[in-house]
Amino acid sequence: MAFEDWDESAELRQVNQFLKGGIGLAMIAVGLIIALIVLWQVYSLFTQPQKLVVFQDLISGSFSFEIQGDKFNFTIPPELLTLFIPFSLLSIAVGIANTLIRSGTRILQGSLLRLERNLSRKLTSVEDTLEARLQKIEGQIDSLQRTSPPSK
Repeated sequence: MAFEDWDESAELRQVNQFLKGGIGLAMIAVGLIIALIVLWQVYSLFTQPQKLVVFQDLISGSFSFEIQGDKFNFTIPPELLTLFIPFSLLSIAVGIANTLIRSGTRILQGSLLRLERNLSRKLTSVEDTLEARLQKIEGQIDSLQRTSPPSK
């Protein structure tokens, strides 16, 4: 490849697109891994209640959350508050996984749209080249047919 044929900006764009695609895929993969871990943790909270002991230690047995109004009194027992902590942490993890997956797909979508445009341009160029060559060949065939004597 000659030096004058080398286009630095085109090569940098390709590297940039490759890196964006890789980062997008990595974000999607990490988001999916987090989502699977969260799913596994929620499942284990229901199948192994002994894991809640750690959170029960954080909230003492005498602690309860009470909301009082003019006509009502609402008390949340400590057992329910014990469930609130792990589910709050898990919902934060789900939010992070959701953000990673959405961002990764947006990055990939932009890269795929650019790739589609580039491929469309190249295919159009190849199509135009083939069409020009076909017309040239047809012209040569026509000229040969006009100059050749009719066969007997």
